[in-house]
Amino acid sequence: MLPSRLLWLGILIGVLGALIGIALSSPQTDALAPNPSPPAGVTGGGEGIPPDPRWLDLVRARSASGVRLQSATPSLHVHLTDRTVAGRVPSPAPVTVRVSRGETPLQTMTVQPVPDGDGYLYLAVLPPWGSGTWLYGYCGEPFLPGDVFWAVQGSTVLSLTLPPFSVLADPDADLISGTAPPSDTVALYLYPRADPAGVLTQTATAGPDGAYQASWADLRPGDTGYAAWNEAPNRATYLRFVAPLLQVQVDGAEVVGLAPPCTGFYLDVADTAGNHLIRSQPCSGRDGYFQTWLWWAEKEEGLPKLLPGYRVRASAAGLVFSTTVLPVAAWTDRAGG
Repeated sequence: MLPSRLLWLGILIGVLGALIGIALSSPQTDALAPNPSPPAGVTGGGEGIPPDPRWLDLVRARSASGVRLQSATPSLHVHLTDRTVAGRVPSPAPVTVRVSRGETPLQTMTVQPVPDGDGYLYLAVLPPWGSGTWLYGYCGEPFLPGDVFWAVQGSTVLSLTLPPFSVLADPDADLISGTAPPSDTVALYLYPRADPAGVLTQTATAGPDGAYQASWADLRPGDTGYAAWNEAPNRATYLRFVAPLLQVQVDGAEVVGLAPPCTGFYLDVADTAGNHLIRSQPCSGRDGYFQTWLWWAEKEEGLPKLLPGYRVRASAAGLVFSTTVLPVAAWTDRAGG
């Protein structure tokens, strides 16, 4: 056999062996459970990213503050993380969604509402733009405080001005915190990873400096949720939060997990003696998920692998989270098939 074919055969065998030997150093290794389907006909526009049904439940059932609205009451809900605008309108006429920054129009999209209860539901997925378009899981350039969102249907005109607004979930401190307009209330919705169909709710009030925080003893790595701020009962802004989670490939190079959405961050590895080995700079997507390899196959000889006892540490958006690589062993049960 030619030497080049032998080389490729060896690479193939190595890849297959790595795949067979993958083990995740985490007590929670299940994938996030799929969400139910959104209402029939709701697809929005933009990049074809499906809307989060849990967020649509908030849009359809109530305002972010928990005050129930009539189904036909016009509303405007802005999902900043997923770049999605949705709400209620009283008729099936097309809805024009616009975003402006000062006098500069950023984006305009016209969508067709669909019947929902005794009103109509519209949804627009705004495509990303700018230098971040291909980074951070297709997050695009972030919207900024002062940006104005509009939803227009005939003579019905709704607008929402984006305030300073942020959220972080820290499971080590059992804390969700962020910034919002001073003295305003932020509604928090937590979807436990252990029970994705369930939802826990809480509110927090921003102080004079705009900082808010909520203690949450049930917060666990891998949990997700929303922070919501209401400009009015029928106008709300949402951000997704994710409680960070790290999972590693024992005796390999892969690290996957969850981090604050749309964030670039540092990932460092130290050996059992505390010696720093390597640093990676992954990016998380809109859902907070990331996947990275600490080194590439090119010139791989002699590079360290993730061995039991090694420490993997991440720092993202001011949060620090880490895990220790655990020993893993597996055997085949030939007698049991």
